[in-house]
Amino acid sequence: MHYYTLGEGAWKSTRSWPIPATRQRWYTASGSRLLSSSTDKTGFETLQVDPEIADVISNRWETNGGALEFMDKVDYGDRREFDAARLVYTSEPLTRELEVTGHPVVQLDITSTREDGAFFVYLEAVRPDGVSCYISEGNLRARHRKVWTDSPLSVLGPQHSYLSEDAEPLTPGKSAILSFTLQPISALIPAGYSLRLVLAGSVKGTFANVPEDGPPPLLKFHHAGCYIDLPIIER
Repeated sequence: MHYYTLGEGAWKSTRSWPIPATRQRWYTASGSRLLSSSTDKTGFETLQVDPEIADVISNRWETNGGALEFMDKVDYGDRREFDAARLVYTSEPLTRELEVTGHPVVQLDITSTREDGAFFVYLEAVRPDGVSCYISEGNLRARHRKVWTDSPLSVLGPQHSYLSEDAEPLTPGKSAILSFTLQPISALIPAGYSLRLVLAGSVKGTFANVPEDGPPPLLKFHHAGCYIDLPIIER
């Protein structure tokens, strides 16, 4: 398998995937902070889902990964305008470079006012000048959150069957755990950059709104149970 490490500009090869890595966990916290330890035991933030909010049309989905000849290549641009309408958690500037190679895994501890919902998570790197750069993303519909423990792909992170018999609707007002993998990535993030985790509940045009009718969900994210695990390659 051949893969390219963004930020390093290097092609690499491996005979196994995922590559052995150290899992580094980052927690959400009050004050829009992303922390390497869980210090916010009772804090939470809410997000009123706006079904009209969209993303750039040059994203990985609309361009089919850049393969559509009539579309521009994948280009997420500066994410600051996009981030402003979502929940954003940003770390302090990194004191040393980090190579993230593999499948980041996210866990969300959520409460909703509706029986279902769509959850989107974006991993970004923020340059010292404030520009926020897309790295990877993942998404999950809440009713499909049951983890498929017998999946042959479990080595990559939590998997889901998406079968009707495994569906688990949300109970409004009751906490639920969603765990899922982000798209695989290899990126070298320089020292001085910050990590950013962005949480959303809709992407108009690219994904259908969930639920399709009725009032959009009001989501609550409980900080103690919301984190991202990054696969770090020691350099």
